[in-house]
Amino acid sequence: MDVFTIGHSDRSLEDFLSLLNEKGIEVLYDVRSFPTSKFVPHFSKDFLSNTVEAAGILYIWDRRLGGYRRFGRDVEDLGIAKCFKSQGFRAYATYLTMNPLAREAASKL
Repeated sequence: MDVFTIGHSDRSLEDFLSLLNEKGIEVLYDVRSFPTSKFVPHFSKDFLSNTVEAAGILYIWDRRLGGYRRFGRDVEDLGIAKCFKSQGFRAYATYLTMNPLAREAASKL
C-alpha cells in the first residue's frame, strides 16, 4: 500500500477532492491535533469528513500523530532530535519516537 501526505493549505475543496481522486485515495487519515480551520472552514473535521465520505473516501481522524507538541508538556527533551533547529520540530520528533500512543497510531496507519 502506498501512503501519501497532503496539506490542505488554502486549496478549494474541489481541488482537494480532485487531487484525492486523481491519486486513487481510499482513506483520508487526518492527523491534525486541532482539525478546525478558521480561514478555510471546509477543512474543519465535520464538514471535511462528510464531504470526503460522500465522495466514497473513508475519513479517519487520529490526533495521536498530530503536531503542536511541546517539551515539558507532551514529552521530555531527551536530546534525540538535535538535527532539527526548531524546538517545535524537535519536540514533535521526540514525541513520535518515544510516545507509545504515537507509535501505536503509526502502526495503525
